[in-house]
Amino acid sequence: MMRCSLAMHALPTKEEIMGVPVLYAEKRMLLCDLTMEERVHATQEASAVLSEIAIEDAWQKGQKKAMASKMAELNNQFAELARKVETGREMREVEVEWQADFEHGQAIAIRLDTFEVVKTRPLDDGEKQVGLPLPEVPQAEADIEEPLAEDGSHLSESLDAEEPPVDSEAETQSHRNASGGRRRKARI
Repeated sequence: MMRCSLAMHALPTKEEIMGVPVLYAEKRMLLCDLTMEERVHATQEASAVLSEIAIEDAWQKGQKKAMASKMAELNNQFAELARKVETGREMREVEVEWQADFEHGQAIAIRLDTFEVVKTRPLDDGEKQVGLPLPEVPQAEADIEEPLAEDGSHLSESLDAEEPPVDSEAETQSHRNASGGRRRKARI
């Protein structure tokens, strides 16, 4: 077997090999022995490619999971829509009111959009307790009365009489002077 390397060198012609005239020349892929340097280089390249394979494999597995998840989501959406079309119905959140039927000892759930009974159950012990009606208190008695001053007048009236509202600094000063200077400015 003939040894060849990646280094370029002049190939023997067919005439030199066989001693006959050359019809034509061509290049073919043929098995060749590698030099030790070529083997080391091929080993390094193989290691780099193996790392790339591991990275690509992990990325593709992640992509496959994402694609499978998306496909499952789409299939679920389609199944739900098909069920709606087939039955003409769908599940929705509806307000339900539980009412007590003391005569029959039942709690009754009534949907508030169609007023249909959706469920009944026995009243529990706490629900069986009927609240006593509270007596109505007349509005006049329900109002809280304002506290009275010592002289029997309303306290807010006596406070208003003592200190009338003041609009300006000048009025405040004249009011202080008229009242004997009971109030003094605070020193800062």
